[in-house]
Amino acid sequence: MDGLRFFWRFTLRTELLTYAFWPFHAVYFAIVGGNVPGDKVLPVFLIGFVVFAVPVSCVSSIILRYLLLRPVLLKLDKSKHLNEEEACSIIAYPKLEGYINMFRWIIGPLAFYFGYFLTYGHNWIVALSTSLVTVYMVPFVFISNYIYSELEICSWIKDKKFIITSYPESIQLSQKRRLLFSFFAIFWIPVVTLTYFLISVYYNILQISYLHIHITIIIILMVIYTIVFAQAMARTFYLNLDSIKDGIYSLSLGKLTIDTRNYTNDEFGQITLKIQDLLKKLKDVIVRINEQSHQLRIGSEKIIQKMQYAMRVIENQEKSSRQIEDSVQKIHNFSEYLVQSSEIQIQLYNKAMNTLDSLKTNLNDSKLASNESRENMIEVVKRFKDIFEKSKIATQKMKEIQKSSDNIQYAISLIKDIAEQVNLLSLNASIEAARAGDSGKGFSVVASEVSKLSDKTHQNIEIISKNMKESESKVQSGVILINETYSNTEIVNSLIHSSADNMEQINSISDSQTVLSDDLKVMMEDSMRQSEKVDKDIQSQFDSIKNVSESLQSILEETVKIAELSCDIQNLANTFEQISEKLRTDVSFFQLEE
Repeated sequence: MDGLRFFWRFTLRTELLTYAFWPFHAVYFAIVGGNVPGDKVLPVFLIGFVVFAVPVSCVSSIILRYLLLRPVLLKLDKSKHLNEEEACSIIAYPKLEGYINMFRWIIGPLAFYFGYFLTYGHNWIVALSTSLVTVYMVPFVFISNYIYSELEICSWIKDKKFIITSYPESIQLSQKRRLLFSFFAIFWIPVVTLTYFLISVYYNILQISYLHIHITIIIILMVIYTIVFAQAMARTFYLNLDSIKDGIYSLSLGKLTIDTRNYTNDEFGQITLKIQDLLKKLKDVIVRINEQSHQLRIGSEKIIQKMQYAMRVIENQEKSSRQIEDSVQKIHNFSEYLVQSSEIQIQLYNKAMNTLDSLKTNLNDSKLASNESRENMIEVVKRFKDIFEKSKIATQKMKEIQKSSDNIQYAISLIKDIAEQVNLLSLNASIEAARAGDSGKGFSVVASEVSKLSDKTHQNIEIISKNMKESESKVQSGVILINETYSNTEIVNSLIHSSADNMEQINSISDSQTVLSDDLKVMMEDSMRQSEKVDKDIQSQFDSIKNVSESLQSILEETVKIAELSCDIQNLANTFEQISEKLRTDVSFFQLEE
């Protein structure tokens, strides 16, 4: 219903309800109070009531209502939401309607008496009885029109689906005040009538023949007014009570939409506003809880995905660790073998040097040796000394490589322990992710521990990388020494072959020198084969170290990924903690216990 239609419907209903009492009052005071002759009752009624009282009071009330109510209704027609000023204007109108009807009951009797005066002249008894109509009707018309107009206005607000959030204290009218006002209006009638009797007795104008009519009419008026007030008050009370009851029942069923019809500016209105405010807060809290629960669910899924990815990364890291362990074991075995080979080679070189010393002694004793053979022997001795020294250095390098491999193997065991701890923390984080809610702090602890383990893994990997670089450098040094030894051995072999040829040309050399040369040749051939084997073993060890370096690089990359995952988990844990704090803040408004 639009504002204009409501205005005219409300005006028509109010006017009809009001004028239902007028003929009764007009006839009563014209006959009983005004002492009007019987043949003049109808003219007085027609002239005073129909011609003057009704038109004047009706037009005046419609004009006032048109000026006060219509603009408010038209303004509200264009509004979708009531602001505080508009709510106050429409809720405060029933009081204005009471004032309008008070004004109508003042101007109406004046118009009635004016019509009587034009027809029959002045009669102060009629004037007194007419004024009493205004005096005893004003309280009644104010409270009755206030209650009925309030019901009409509130019904229209309900149809328009306006929501009122607060009532200013200036427009509130409690049920207690309404009852007091109603009782005052009811008992005001006998007070005014008794005053009229006293005046009539004082001026000796009381008509005893109409005394029983006076008493009967007073009782009837009090009963009528009591019924009217009781019906209006009961209607308002039960409508409001049913509305609140339905709202609370809907709330108990979990429905957060309450269709209240209560917009009265009394205690029921305050209760309705409190219920609406509570429902609004509940809706907001539930909406936020749903949104934050959705965020928690998404965050939990992300954590589960990241933890699954972290577990795959850890598996790859464990695989790389096993590969490193195998490679280090090979390096360790190669190192032991190289040490043994180097020791064997040193023994061969010692035997060769002893043989060469004997051969040199024999050659020095033999004056038949040529200068070329003697020089070759001197060079061979020099070369063998160099080979001997470098073999010692190579043996030392091999021992250092063996020690480095032991250090690497120890670091690998640390990495395995850390990987197992990371795997355990990942499992704990997965469990925490499934719990969500207040488990944001659990994620924070797990993520912090994962981050610490990642840092520890990174430090161990740097130590392993440093040891591997040192091993690689030492292996390269050993390779260079072995290559130099191999080259010197070839030179010695060439010199020995040359010496052997020279020995064959010297017929004066003894058989012992020939045997020594043959033995030396065999020893050098064994030494060359041993050197070739050592060179191959060192190359294999170098390849193993290269594989270890690649595996360490892979572990380093996986460690960086774990660190990134730890940061992501830490951020998600912080987000969960913030969401949990928001949920606690929202729920803290509702007190669960005293």
